[in-house]
Amino acid sequence: MKKAITVLLTSVGGITGTYLTKHFSGNADYRLIGVDMQPDVSLRGYLSNFFQVPASGDHNFMDAVKEIVRKEEVDVIIPVSSYDVDAFSKNTTDILFKNRMMVMPYEQHRNLHDKKKCYEALEHVGVAVPKTVPKDCYPYVMKKRIGSGGKGVVAIENKEDFQYWSLKMEDYICVERLKGDEYTVDCLFDRKGICVGYNTRKRMKTAGGGVVISQNCKGKGIDRIISTFEREFSLCGPINFQFKYDENGDIPIVFDVNTRLASGGLPLTVASGFDIPDCLVRLVLNQEVAPWTCSDAFKELTMYRYYEEVFR
Repeated sequence: MKKAITVLLTSVGGITGTYLTKHFSGNADYRLIGVDMQPDVSLRGYLSNFFQVPASGDHNFMDAVKEIVRKEEVDVIIPVSSYDVDAFSKNTTDILFKNRMMVMPYEQHRNLHDKKKCYEALEHVGVAVPKTVPKDCYPYVMKKRIGSGGKGVVAIENKEDFQYWSLKMEDYICVERLKGDEYTVDCLFDRKGICVGYNTRKRMKTAGGGVVISQNCKGKGIDRIISTFEREFSLCGPINFQFKYDENGDIPIVFDVNTRLASGGLPLTVASGFDIPDCLVRLVLNQEVAPWTCSDAFKELTMYRYYEEVFR
């Protein structure tokens, strides 16, 4: 009998962790272990085992995870939240982790997670980013340099707004306010930095930073950005980036890059035929993953997310 692949999911109680639990549990090839800082999670019954662990920023987090990896004989680790990725990126050379996950080293991860450094790096290689503006040039957007899921992003309309929010944010940047629709591109890069596939989708409605209505679209200029990423950055694992088009609708302006699975619209990409979670597991296990492109059959596929109750 074929041995199931044991996958460890972090932040299993969050929106992405819940989706991944449901997604993987439908495949007999996988045995799921979940961890979260909360003592209970909605889909705990879908997991082979669940462990409460310290927050990923706690100095005891890694020791707790190591014990679980050894005890449960974990084959693959998928850090789910940005905070989890941040913690694991500091341990990419650890013998227990390096062959069980696909996470970039801390410096590379941080350079993309830090919006100021990210914008500088992207602009240097020819990828359009929002222009920085003076603090008294209203209106604009104030962003925390380190943030995730739409947190720490506020619209500044006037001096009063600036005075209020500048006291609440210690480290921020001020950038132009981009107009138009928002788009997300879900990508997966192999260990050589080659993108094995990507899917572009419009963010039609969001809640708490995660998209709840999203639609596939073709996306102009995305091939060039992906090629630039392959050439200029040593990316690996799941990456997603967000953009808006310039006023002429020609040039994608990238305003966010995340070194993790997307928090809201990932199910749409999976439903379109690009099963990023499954492909990620296979890449970690050094199995072949065929290149993927979205077919015309799914070019306008739309996802609607909703709450679902669980009783136990």
